[in-house]
Amino acid sequence: MLRGAVERGARELVRVGMADDEDIYEQIKALVEEEHELDRGGQAHAQERRERLEEQLDQLWDLLRQRQARRQAGVPLPFIVVVER
Repeated sequence: MLRGAVERGARELVRVGMADDEDIYEQIKALVEEEHELDRGGQAHAQERRERLEEQLDQLWDLLRQRQARRQAGVPLPFIVVVER
C-alpha cells in the first residue's frame, strides 16, 4: 500500500493508493485497538482522541461500503482514496 501524509493544521490527510479491503480492515483494527487502550487508560486527552477515532472509523466503514457498492455496480474502484485522519 502506498501512503503519504500531509499535515493540515490539527488534521492529517492520508493518501492510500490501491488500498484493498484488507488494508482498510487493518486500519480499522488498529483504530479499534487504540480506542480500547484509551478506554483502559483514562488519559486527559482521551475524549478528544476518542471522538477523532470514531470519526475515522466511520469514514473507513463508509469507504468499505462505497467500494462494495461500486463493485456490485461494476464501476471501477478509484486509484487513490483520501482518508482524513
